[in-house]
Amino acid sequence: TTQIPKMKFFGAEIGRMVMGTNQFYGYAHFNNILATVMREFYTPEKVCEVLHQACRHGINAFNYVALSRAPQDWARFTGEGGKMHLIMQGINDDPGVDFRAVKPLAIYRHGERTDKDYQAGKLHDVREWCKKVRQFGMVVGVGTHKPEVIAHRKLRSVTLGEHLNLQFESELTVRYQIQEMLRIEKI
Repeated sequence: TTQIPKMKFFGAEIGRMVMGTNQFYGYAHFNNILATVMREFYTPEKVCEVLHQACRHGINAFNYVALSRAPQDWARFTGEGGKMHLIMQGINDDPGVDFRAVKPLAIYRHGERTDKDYQAGKLHDVREWCKKVRQFGMVVGVGTHKPEVIAHRKLRSVTLGEHLNLQFESELTVRYQIQEMLRIEKI
């Protein structure tokens, strides 16, 4: 079995490819039809099958978010003996809720939440949330979809080791990912 190369990510060794979550739960960011197709295709059984297959190829980190049926799918995967490092999208005002639920390796503030705080002039809330995460000893980051926020955060960005930089998605890159997924799955 071909293995993805590994790298150090703070205290862990993870594959240089991280499994995403959007495809599993229909976060298409394109249209409702595609979102529905994605949700219907990725049944709980299929999600666990894909996660186990990823592990067999050395993909041992998962960009997890506790929305939809993701907590149930994660419990099923781990109940079947599956193990992955979680890099979690933080959606709760209290990051301790996420930490206690799944003990992620790292957590970052969900992009839409950051974007709303930015638009409302509440970046102070984002900084305070990051401080709370650090109190749990977790690696913390901030997600966003807005170039203005990226520009604002640029001076605070972090290169993670030799091989990893945090990158922000654009509508175009997400569209390419969805098209590639549809091509591979022959949908």
